[in-house]
Amino acid sequence: MLDGDTQLLAVLGNHDVDSGYGVDLVFSGHDHDDQRTEPIEGVTSIVSGAAAKTRPTTTADFAAAASSTFHFVDVAIWPDRVELRAVNHDGGVFDSLTLDTTP
Repeated sequence: MLDGDTQLLAVLGNHDVDSGYGVDLVFSGHDHDDQRTEPIEGVTSIVSGAAAKTRPTTTADFAAAASSTFHFVDVAIWPDRVELRAVNHDGGVFDSLTLDTTP
């Protein structure tokens, strides 16, 4: 089984395919924490999987955010943007991102 950083790097390794298809955002799950990258080749990656269990996490150079807390990611899709909020079990927002989707 891969650790969180290795899984995230495996996802990042596919960015050439993702960016070639106009992908701006990649979601991945299972790892028991929250991680968000800075855009890499125009693609932001979100790893979210801490609704039932957590594990320690680290912050890599490419990370915009990383947290080991029970949470879910709320996603709102609008005609001109995508809004993401990482929400903890108390309802507090501990990370957020807005992606502009205008052409």
